Amino acid sequence: MLYFITLASPDTTETLCAQWGLDTGGEVSCGVKPNLVVNLRHWIDLSPQYTDRTHAYHMLIINHEAGHDLGYGHRTCPGPGLPAPVMMQQIMGLKECTANPYVYDDNSRFINGPRVP
Repeated sequence: MLYFITLASPDTTETLCAQWGLDTGGEVSCGVKPNLVVNLRHWIDLSPQYTDRTHAYHMLIINHEAGHDLGYGHRTCPGPGLPAPVMMQQIMGLKECTANPYVYDDNSRFINGPRVP
């Protein structure tokens, strides 16, 4: 699948995502096939869960928004100490999971968690 990735200021992210009925509040990124709009502030500033792990955080953002394009909704922590699913909104807290930018674990199993209503 071909994606168009746009790094945009918080205001531009809000404007672009609003075209698809999404409200980012200028705080988060969005993905609507085939577009991924990445909030530049988070791209640069990272998040507390990924301090000093720039590459991992960038991977998380792209994997998370591409996941939306593939039809995946938000997930939550599957259990204390387990890796957070990519579809978990990790920037809002890990809920006892560990930060994780990967879609699959070391055994090629999809990292999943309970759906967020």
